[in-house]
Amino acid sequence: MITRNDRCSACDHSEETVAHLFQCPTRRELVRKEIDALQKKLLNELNTQRDLAHVLIRGMRHWIEFGTGYTLAHYPTAFRSLLQAGWKDQRELGWSQFFRGFLAQSWRQIQLRHLRADNCADPEQAAFEWSVQLHKSLFRLGGSE
Repeated sequence: MITRNDRCSACDHSEETVAHLFQCPTRRELVRKEIDALQKKLLNELNTQRDLAHVLIRGMRHWIEFGTGYTLAHYPTAFRSLLQAGWKDQRELGWSQFFRGFLAQSWRQIQLRHLRADNCADPEQAAFEWSVQLHKSLFRLGGSE
């Protein structure tokens, strides 16, 4: 007989929510390692604009540790205004929503601009693929045990 149990299998917290999956004290070190791996993937495999990768990873880490967004530092790049817009949009959506796959559209726009500047053959398709790969990585991150 299958019974429903909403308790966290790692720490026995009373309710295993999406937020708890990422913020569970028992799983925190594993999640940190997965985020480190995601950072490498963003920079090495997905050709993510460097400041964008930094903002995304920093936002993820801060939300996992403290349950809130963070104050965006100033970035002295051509992408500064776009990064600020993306950060504002994600803050309004919520970083918890980021982990559910609800990403601010501004992130993709930053990546698209980066790909265009990088003379990508098909920047629209590459930006779309980038967002798909980021979504897949987030879903894998949520399922890591």
